[in-house]
Amino acid sequence: MDKTVRIWDSRARPDRACMVTVSSAHSSDVNVIDWNASEPFLASGGDDGFLKVWDLRQVQSDSPEPVAAFGHHRGPVTSVEWHHSDATVLASSGADDQVNEVYARIIKNIIYFLKIKFLVWGKTCCSIFV
Repeated sequence: MDKTVRIWDSRARPDRACMVTVSSAHSSDVNVIDWNASEPFLASGGDDGFLKVWDLRQVQSDSPEPVAAFGHHRGPVTSVEWHHSDATVLASSGADDQVNEVYARIIKNIIYFLKIKFLVWGKTCCSIFV
């Protein structure tokens, strides 16, 4: 692992498969990413405790910056996932035993007192399963 976010095209030849590279996307290792199914956004979480949102239309610049960065976690981010039916809702979990939901610009912090390994949006209800 490293500090870089890379997007690969599995259909391309191996020497040309890396389509996008965001060097130094985080200040330490990038652990997880999730692609927004409706919008050109990619979320990344790293050992630095940050959740970052990248606009894929802007990452081709010489020094891409995230469109949003949230420093909610006091430890590594272990999971990120966009909501399956609402493209503006993003959740993250971390080694600090917290789950955070981001609603566009409104941040709702949910603290769980258990070991959180990963999160998955329920397909039939608005719940987080851990």
